Amino acid sequence: MRKRDVAILNDLQRFRCLTRNDIIELHFKGLKQPVTCCNTILKSLRRDGLIDVNVNHQPYLYFPSPATIKKDSAKIPHFLKIVEFYKSLIKYEDPKTFMVEPKYDSKVPLFRKG
Repeated sequence: MRKRDVAILNDLQRFRCLTRNDIIELHFKGLKQPVTCCNTILKSLRRDGLIDVNVNHQPYLYFPSPATIKKDSAKIPHFLKIVEFYKSLIKYEDPKTFMVEPKYDSKVPLFRKG
């Protein structure tokens, strides 16, 4: 498996879902035929059982396997907007840390009074 394939899988885990166009913009931008290359890689990752796809959505939505959210979840547009924001950030500089909806320990207060 290539570094790019691992990066795609990592992004699917981080963002929960990505469209094919998001994957092209994040990982295949500099290639001569980005759509063809992306489709080939996604098809092989799907065949190997590493990713899942929702073909009822255009462009197709890709999920990590096993999926962390349902393929018809109401939160999909929310996660796609997070990806859109991330893509706007990387136009200027790659963020050192980018956490999507981090989980916090409920026993530790986020803010202190006083």
